[in-house]
Amino acid sequence: MLLGAIIISITYKVDLGKYNSISSKVLLDVIIIGLLLFTFAKEKIEDELLMLIRLQSAAYALIFSVLFTVMLPLIIFVIDSRDINVPDLAIIILSLFVYHSIFTFKKLRM
Repeated sequence: MLLGAIIISITYKVDLGKYNSISSKVLLDVIIIGLLLFTFAKEKIEDELLMLIRLQSAAYALIFSVLFTVMLPLIIFVIDSRDINVPDLAIIILSLFVYHSIFTFKKLRM
C-alpha cells in the first residue's frame, strides 16, 4: 500500500508539499496509514526483546522528531529562506520512517 502510494505520486507527479489538491491529501493519508499499519504489525515471534526494541525505536524516533522540529526554524534562519514550508504530515512521516529504520536495524542485529 505504501509502495503503491509512492509509485502513484511519482507517476502522476503529485506535489506532496501543496495542500490545495485532493490527490496530495489522499496520498499523504495513504502513506501515513501504510506506515502505521506497518508499525503495529506483529512479528511471528513477539518476545520481550522485540518489545524492548520497539520501545527504544519509538523513543529515538520521538527524540529525533522533537530535535527536527526545534532545529528547523534555526536552519531556515541560517539559510535565510523564508519560502520553505514543511507540512505537518511530513514530520509525522519522517518520525515513522525513523522508527522503522531503527527497528529494522536493531532487529537484524539481534
